[in-house]
Order: sequence, then structure tokens, then C-alpha cells
Amino acid sequence: MIIVWGSRTLTLTIGDGSFICPKCRTPHKFRHRLHKRFFTLYYIPIFPIGDGPDFVECAHCQGTFQPELLRYPAAEVKYQRRYPLLIAYGSIFALMTAFMVYTSIQDQHNAWQAEQAAIVVANTKAAYTASFGAVNLELCKSTRQISNWNIPTNAHILFFNNESHEIAIPYQEQLPSEKRASSSTDVTHIVCLTPNSVEYSRDEYGEKNSEVVVYTCTRYIRYFDAYVVEVETGKTVAYHRFPGSMPATCPDSVRSSLSYYGELPTPADMVENLQSDAGDTTQLATS
Repeated sequence: MIIVWGSRTLTLTIGDGSFICPKCRTPHKFRHRLHKRFFTLYYIPIFPIGDGPDFVECAHCQGTFQPELLRYPAAEVKYQRRYPLLIAYGSIFALMTAFMVYTSIQDQHNAWQAEQAAIVVANTKAAYTASFGAVNLELCKSTRQISNWNIPTNAHILFFNNESHEIAIPYQEQLPSEKRASSSTDVTHIVCLTPNSVEYSRDEYGEKNSEVVVYTCTRYIRYFDAYVVEVETGKTVAYHRFPGSMPATCPDSVRSSLSYYGELPTPADMVENLQSDAGDTTQLATS
């Protein structure tokens, strides 16, 4: 039996998250990637035998940057590299054994990758907090409903998700460059988005000629409560409830209870309504 062995270099994604791209100068997704050399058996990577350079790649412009960028603002935070170890296995000439070793390595790498992803998320949140200021982001905790939706035309806006406590990047990126805040000294207004849902309609199902309800089909509209806070004063200066898309229609018959949800308002929908005086719409129509 011929044993085929050798080595190969793989480019691994060891983390991902969001950061402020030095080239784009706006928040974007990134991948933390690493060149690593593996010993192979029948062309299957078995265990690592050497490290190559690692780098950060912007998902928007595909620019590559030094990994030190992820250590901002806490320079002492570094990646802890722990790679899969050689798995004890019996007869290496058996293809099945090689496959089992490969599977074990992948499981270890996935667990390590999940741990690194958590570190990346923490670093990313810290970077955003440093960029826009923790004090500014805390303003979204003190919002209230008012009967006005009128944002100044010269406002520099930051979208913040009150549920995830993170910058709402897809909505932020949808803003025109002249309205998009880039730092704590530049932001004038924060749009605090609170996602929620409300029942839109409910269909009831039962046996023929019977009033007993056996199953239900409930439709929900998802929406954003958008509170606009003026950074200088900390006051809520605008509020509006933005409904998303309609949920799917309930079928004529069902075999179990169902729930259908519409989608949240898209970034394009939200940005389009920023400059319109939508009045006070705090209730969603239901039927």
C-alpha cells in the first residue's frame, strides 16, 4: 500500500468581527486570517508544523492590515494562539484513521475559533466605545417618546441598537457620508433603535362544524422604536415607530399552531425617512 504524505499551507480564518477600517475610515466587517503549514496524509491536514504571518482583511475593500490593529484600544489584549495537537492514532496507513484524526483536529480548531471570536467581539466593542465615547452611547438608556420626528439637516448621525448594545453597522453604513458620524467629536445625534414586535392578526382552526379552537396561526409585525438623542443636551428630540415588512399569509389549513414574523425595517428604509417629518406614529395598525 502506498502511503501519500507531505505538507501544505492553508490560510485559516481564526476570527471575525467589526472594526473601523483604516483605509475605508468607516465601520466594516473584518476577518483575522493566518497562514499555517500542516503535515498531510493522503492530502488531509493532520497536524500543524509551522506558522506563517497573520493579517486582518477588510470585508469591504479587501485591504490587509497588521494584526496589531485588533489590540486597540487595549494594547495588552493579544490573541492566544492554541493550535490542534497531534492526535494519537493507530495505523496511519489506513485512510479511515486519517479521516478520524482530521475530524478531531477540526473540532478542536472550531472550539478555539469560537473562543477567539469572543475575544474579537470584546475588542471590537472596546474599539467602538473608544471611537464614539462610552458617555455618548449611554445616552440611549434615557430615551422617551415625544410627538415629533424632525432631525436637523446638518446632523452627524450614529445608529445604535438598544437590544444588542452595539453600533448598528448596516444602518450606519447606509447613511450618506455627509451625515455619517465618524468619531465622538463628530457625532451630533444618536438614533437609538429598539426592536420589537406586535401581533397583527390571528387565525383560528378547529374541527369542521365545531367552535373549539385546536390550532392558531398568528402574524406579527416587527418594528423599530427610533429615539433620536441630541448629544450636546442628552435630550430626546425626535421619536417615531417604523414598521417592517408584512408577515406571510396564514394557510387555509394547518396541522399545528404557527407564527409568522415580518422583517425589521431595512437600512435603506430607515435612512430614507430620517429627514421626513413623520409626526407621532406610536401605534401600529392591527386587524
